[in-house]
Amino acid sequence: MTEKMEVTEKMCATEEVVDALLECMVEPLLGRSSCKSKEVPTLNQQKSMAKQVGAVVLLYNYYYRKQHQDQKIEFLNFASFCQLAVVLKPTLMTYMKLMHRSVYTDVDNLESQLSLTEKEIMRACDISSTLDDTEVVLLSQKWPTSKVAVFLVDSRRENCLLMHSSMTCAVWSIIEKHLDVSSSNLFDSKCISKNKKTNMFSTSLQYADGSSLQDLALSAATEATGINRSDLVVLESHLVYSSDKEKASTRLYLVQSTKLVNEGFTIPIRHIIESLQGPLIKKKSCGWSVAPAVEYFHLLPYREILSNWHSREQLSSGLQDLNVEVVAAHAYNVHVGGSSCKKEVNQENVAPPMIKLCITDFNDEKIVEAKRRRAMQGVSAVGLSQLGSQQSVDGVTTLASKEYAISQSALTVLRWKREKLHYQLRILEDEIALCNKTIQAELNGGENEALKDGCNDMCIEDEDSANQLVEDSCTIQYSKGKRLSEAILTLQNQCQQLDQFCCRNNWVLPTYQVFPLEGGFLAKVIVRAADSKVVSRSKICESPHEARESAAAHVISSFQKLESA
Repeated sequence: MTEKMEVTEKMCATEEVVDALLECMVEPLLGRSSCKSKEVPTLNQQKSMAKQVGAVVLLYNYYYRKQHQDQKIEFLNFASFCQLAVVLKPTLMTYMKLMHRSVYTDVDNLESQLSLTEKEIMRACDISSTLDDTEVVLLSQKWPTSKVAVFLVDSRRENCLLMHSSMTCAVWSIIEKHLDVSSSNLFDSKCISKNKKTNMFSTSLQYADGSSLQDLALSAATEATGINRSDLVVLESHLVYSSDKEKASTRLYLVQSTKLVNEGFTIPIRHIIESLQGPLIKKKSCGWSVAPAVEYFHLLPYREILSNWHSREQLSSGLQDLNVEVVAAHAYNVHVGGSSCKKEVNQENVAPPMIKLCITDFNDEKIVEAKRRRAMQGVSAVGLSQLGSQQSVDGVTTLASKEYAISQSALTVLRWKREKLHYQLRILEDEIALCNKTIQAELNGGENEALKDGCNDMCIEDEDSANQLVEDSCTIQYSKGKRLSEAILTLQNQCQQLDQFCCRNNWVLPTYQVFPLEGGFLAKVIVRAADSKVVSRSKICESPHEARESAAAHVISSFQKLESA
């Protein structure tokens, strides 16, 4: 009974999410459609509906499940999604073809039996399944580029140009151009520019190099907005996964316009970032509804890139404002102090410490805070020594407030960096665990197919390094894992020596954990022998590296004592 209730609750949650997405993305088209339940929609109506339903599939199967990946939310395959969609929105049956069959699991020439909407559902399910791979960030760097995208910002880098309903109804999107024009879902440039359309571009073979891709992106921006190409400046570019083609990537360009952009298409960047970082579905008193992030569905692949860029822009902007305020405060002090000022303080004396504070690589939050305090002490000393009036104190207070805001921005950048490193670490830990499992299986006389796959991957990545690794490994005589009392100990250094010690005895390599403390860092190392586990901790050290070395040294020391006993 309990198990049945859990399944029901899970299905109810899925139904509510999909229903909220359908209500936002699909219901407006169903409501204004002139066709009745038994009439066949026009070709344009079918194309529009296919785009909307495909967006719902991606929003649920990938983006919503990714936001809640710790809850293991159900993935809806083609059949499951179609069945649920027509139950929630019965009038969708007019856009279905295969769903009208009583049996559709074994159909010859399936492609010809699908409607446009069903084809889009199947395609979106395949894309979602591919993007579900935990290594999609790494894989996208190897996938072929299928399109370019342009995030166009104004001259102040505060607002951006977006198009509404150009790709998906009721959804904002950025400028995009597919390399293969015949398969692209291009925006209608007539909705934002009265200029004549430029000649269509050739196939992807013409854009094999980065400069050609950039030319294509700038040409697309000019075509879409009418802005002269000479007034467009490329700020940076990134390679991300494509959300409209399976196993393909998109080259994103952040472009600044030095001219004023049509205000009708300008939206504050801060608002977009805040929306993209929020949930897709929100709870209401009467049920569930979509959140603002759904309005920017097409920008979700670029969310992290745009957030990081916007944070850097805020940091740079805050630095410039602070520099101006420091110089202005000094000018005011000199003006009021007049000839009584014995020590001249210019911009070069005051501004550089503030600049160095903000452009330094932030390796630790303590360093950021310490530099902030030192910088503010310098600013306070300059202000108070020049003028003892209340105006000077107010100026220093303003600077302190601005500098605190910059420090908080720096901490935000650090936290993003930490999250990215943790994500990369989890991927590496998964790979290490698979390697350990394969090695143990081979030592125990198991199948060696995984070893062949590993060797193939290694040769593809770096043949020279692989050969060297094999040569080095051959010097070690492998046998089954030894008991701790039988272990061979001939090395006396720290981390690398402990690794080699474990290899010689056919143990899993040691794992380390480093913890920040008030006085430095503490490391814990775990060594798993064939019959036991050894755990050791380091002394408090100044750096994580020293802490790991200390922990490894403690383990080696304990092994030496065991050997001599």
